[in-house]
Amino acid sequence: MHWNLTDLAALQHQIHHALAAAPTNPSDPLRTAAFVTISDRGTPAQPTARTVVLRRADADLRQLIFHTDARSPKLHEIENHSAVAWLFHDPAAQIQIRAEGTARRAPTDELVRAAWDASPLANRSNYCTPLPPGAPLTDPAAARPAAWQHREPTLAETEIGWPNFAVLITTITRLEWLRLHPQGARRARFDWTGTAWTAHWLVP
Repeated sequence: MHWNLTDLAALQHQIHHALAAAPTNPSDPLRTAAFVTISDRGTPAQPTARTVVLRRADADLRQLIFHTDARSPKLHEIENHSAVAWLFHDPAAQIQIRAEGTARRAPTDELVRAAWDASPLANRSNYCTPLPPGAPLTDPAAARPAAWQHREPTLAETEIGWPNFAVLITTITRLEWLRLHPQGARRARFDWTGTAWTAHWLVP
C-alpha cells in the first residue's frame, strides 16, 4: 500500500481499510497482533501480552474482534480492567499500528454461534481441551481429549468446545500509526472524542 503521508483523513481511511482487509488474508502480517490486558496477578497490576488473530475490524463501529477460550485468564482480566491495547506490525512495510480502547465479551447470540460454526475443525478442537488455557500439565499430549490422542476429532465431536468459545470486542478510542523510512519516519495519532475523530501528526 502507498500510505498517504500528507493527508491525515486519507491516512486514517487507509488504516481502517488495511485492518478490515487483514482477516481475509492468512499471509497478511496485520492479521495477527499483540493484545495487551491488565492483570491482577502482581502488585501493582501488570500488563500481559499475547498474540491473537484478528477476525474482524469494523471502522464504523470502531471495533476489533477476535476469538478466545472463555476459560482464558484474559476474560477475567478485562472484566476487572476493560482498558486494552493492540499492536500490529508489518515488518516489510515498516509499519506499526497501535490501537487502544475498551474490551468486552460479546453476548452469546446468533452472531457468535455463526462464528463458531464457521471455525475450521482445527480451530474448534482448540476449545475442547479438558483443562483451561495455562493449566499445568505433566504430559503435553494430555491437552487433547484422550480419545483424540491418535486421530482427529469429527466436527460433531468438537461441539463439546462450544461452551468454551468466546468472542472479544474492542471498541477503539485511539489509533497510532508509525512508518519507519530512511528518508524520514512519519507518525500520526487519531483520538475519538465521543462524537468524532481528531487527528494529529506526531514526532516519530
